[in-house]
Amino acid sequence: MAGYRPPVGPRFASLGRPPRPSACRLRRARHPARLRRNDLYENLTWLCQHQEQIERRLFAARRSRRKPELFLYDVTSSYLEGEDNALGAYGYNRDGKKGKKQIVIGLLCDEEGTPVSTEVFRGNTQDPQTFGAQVSKASERFGCQRVTFVGDRGVIKSGQIEELSKAGFHYITAITKPQIETLLAGGVLQMALFDDSLCEVEHEGLRYVLRRNPVRAEEIAATRTGKQASVAVLVQQRNQYLAEHAKAQVSAAEKKVRAKVARLKAAAWLRVESAGRSLQLVTDERHGRKQRAWMAATRSKRTCRRRPLPSRLCMTDTKI
Repeated sequence: MAGYRPPVGPRFASLGRPPRPSACRLRRARHPARLRRNDLYENLTWLCQHQEQIERRLFAARRSRRKPELFLYDVTSSYLEGEDNALGAYGYNRDGKKGKKQIVIGLLCDEEGTPVSTEVFRGNTQDPQTFGAQVSKASERFGCQRVTFVGDRGVIKSGQIEELSKAGFHYITAITKPQIETLLAGGVLQMALFDDSLCEVEHEGLRYVLRRNPVRAEEIAATRTGKQASVAVLVQQRNQYLAEHAKAQVSAAEKKVRAKVARLKAAAWLRVESAGRSLQLVTDERHGRKQRAWMAATRSKRTCRRRPLPSRLCMTDTKI
């Protein structure tokens, strides 16, 4: 089946227009004109049973001369409509489908982004629990010895770092906001470092590669402007109401505006004040600049850390 790509259309639409005999690679397949749906299911079972051997042979065919030194790994999930699935279970649903069972899927790619292995886990499997199998694949199935794994902060944690260390592998991953706060409080990192295009700090055997995320900074500024404009509309409405109703209380109008500011989580830099029977907004620009700088730094996925490596492996791709 590796040589056959079905046409775009409904599921099993290809059964109505079978491929050429030379393109059909079904194990123990009938003539393409008599191809049945169960033939596909049977071959999926065979592929599952021989997945490890197939992945090993495909990997050897592509990377026999030079094995990869960088592996990219990520996890996703897919929800199920039915109930009869051996791996279906309730778990963290990325699709937002409440009450639906799901499966968890891990994808391992080489440095070019070409898949080398995929694995399906029970739907209640946590992301870090899928990582150990990938380390084993790189070292045992593919025979790699000098490897750096790249994964997000939800996959590579302390336990997974220990697994990598035992295998003699390295890692690149993002660090969490609490970790950044600890480094800032300890003086390891300074906010001024995030103003540079790229910066590297080494501390206790770890290298922290960081930079400011200008895209995130623009997003934060746009969100902040939108919140301020929304509150300004309410202030204008309350001022108009106060002007038209002499008995209306200023404190009641001010309370409504403050409630909206609280809902928008903007109280740290935006407040309302009253002057006579009129309300006005006051912004703390100094706090706003500090907040935008902090958010651009701590929420940037480009803040990564890794074990110390020789300079030739100090890879800083577009995700760093």
